[in-house]
Amino acid sequence: MKTLIEYFDMNTHNRSFCGDTLHIEQSSRLLGWEGVLLEKGTSPYFYPKHVETPTFYFALELTQKYDINVIDEEGTFSSQVQPDDIWFNPPFTPFTHNIEVPCDFIIVTITPERMERSFGSPLPDKLLFLNNYSLKDPILLKLIQLLYLEVISPTKNGTWYIDHIVALISNHVIRNYSNYNSLQSERSPDSFREVDFRTVDSYVDDHISEPIHIEQLADLVNMSKFYFLKEFKQFTAVTPYQYIIRKKINYSKRLLSETSDSITSIALELGFNDTSHFSRTFKQHEQLTPKQFRAQVQ
Repeated sequence: MKTLIEYFDMNTHNRSFCGDTLHIEQSSRLLGWEGVLLEKGTSPYFYPKHVETPTFYFALELTQKYDINVIDEEGTFSSQVQPDDIWFNPPFTPFTHNIEVPCDFIIVTITPERMERSFGSPLPDKLLFLNNYSLKDPILLKLIQLLYLEVISPTKNGTWYIDHIVALISNHVIRNYSNYNSLQSERSPDSFREVDFRTVDSYVDDHISEPIHIEQLADLVNMSKFYFLKEFKQFTAVTPYQYIIRKKINYSKRLLSETSDSITSIALELGFNDTSHFSRTFKQHEQLTPKQFRAQVQ
């Protein structure tokens, strides 16, 4: 069956047909979940271009591993999606990306009205959200899985059960993926300074071969995740993810130039999951493959 999720072109506000590739196998559409929709299905590819939704949007990848090319105001960057990764997009926030391989997904949408009502207290007027790709959030993952189990269960727990899960999702998302906590704190949102940047930069250098999570970097400078993302980009003109990738590429250029280490070992040393991901990312930045770069410098 076709999706019930509404995608709109951000410029014309007309319906986008990017969702027509989604084949839905299970859905909550007949269960009476007010303001909440869950759909599980597959898609051979997904090419939304300058698209937005009127709802909070959570897309969970179930089984596949693939690269996703994301286009934002800074240009194009790639991110690798793993099973159990979540893509979160706020309402009326445009997105453009290319998923060129089949994917197996669960998508959950929640209206802003339901999200606010489920939070349990009034929300600040200046509440803002950022979209996030490839989230590794075990709490959000479990809550989405609980919603899906309710869809496929032959005996239903009812609306009270859904109300509790949505309340947990609302509180978790608002407190972790918006500026809610920063609005409650005394620290100024424009307080990212040179000393903060040096702290983050040093940490990235020391952990260049390890997975680096935004929460770790935000904690280093005593900022919320939301304001760290916002202020870091304002300070450096790139996102933390783009900055870390740039550091990895620069470090890999030194290894390719000064050592005889294999490309595979360099990729693994820098925390890439495989050689192909490293090679694609390297070429995206340098317009050469690692092999071509090494041959050129030699």
